[in-house]
Amino acid sequence: MTKKIHAFYLFLMSFILLLLVLFSVSNLIILSLYLFLLSIFFFSDLAIKRFIKITLLSLFMAGSMLLLSLLYPAAQFKMGPLITVFNWPIYQAVLDNSKILFLRLFFLSSISLTSSAVIDYHQLLMFFMQKKILPVIVGYPILIAINSISLLKDEQERIDINAKFRGLKWHKRIFIFLPLMVFAIRHSQRGAMALMTRGLNQDKSYFNNFTPVFFDLFIFLLFLMISCILLLYPSHFAF
Repeated sequence: MTKKIHAFYLFLMSFILLLLVLFSVSNLIILSLYLFLLSIFFFSDLAIKRFIKITLLSLFMAGSMLLLSLLYPAAQFKMGPLITVFNWPIYQAVLDNSKILFLRLFFLSSISLTSSAVIDYHQLLMFFMQKKILPVIVGYPILIAINSISLLKDEQERIDINAKFRGLKWHKRIFIFLPLMVFAIRHSQRGAMALMTRGLNQDKSYFNNFTPVFFDLFIFLLFLMISCILLLYPSHFAF
């Protein structure tokens, strides 16, 4: 099985890169860090097929924003020289702003989706609880909620299969959400009872150690070092 970088450092690196995108750092700097972070994600077992789906979805959302910003530009950008694109007159300022919005939304979408596909949130929450950063009475309910997503999906598939075997027409499948809601309520009750019987408290012991190893710290420091170099010399990485 592929060795994954610790979820805490994956979360930090993704968060730092998202902040840089929001603060409108040079596109080439963002692209360089994005490619470096992608290499870390692939090392942490990001599937190529899933990455392609995320990229296409990010391009679709960013492309939609590009089209909307070109069709309905803000008034402050309707000035300056006009250029023609496919016999379509566009203000240069509108085009420049649209390209900025496109790149920013693409990076925000792609970084968010790829990081969510790679980060082990169970490991991340257990690490926070083990280090007493997050109270166990908050962390474990969040874990139950996250785990319930896959359980609800499996239950939905079982309900759909039963509906097909019984020959239910599509308009009668509207009420399928009712047994799914019952399952969700029962799952939440069982989870609450399990937490109560465990007697959770801040001094509980942990069987597994969720502390990052030195290699994880090294990758994170390497990411910080590259980020600092790119930010300290922006004139060499701007377009």
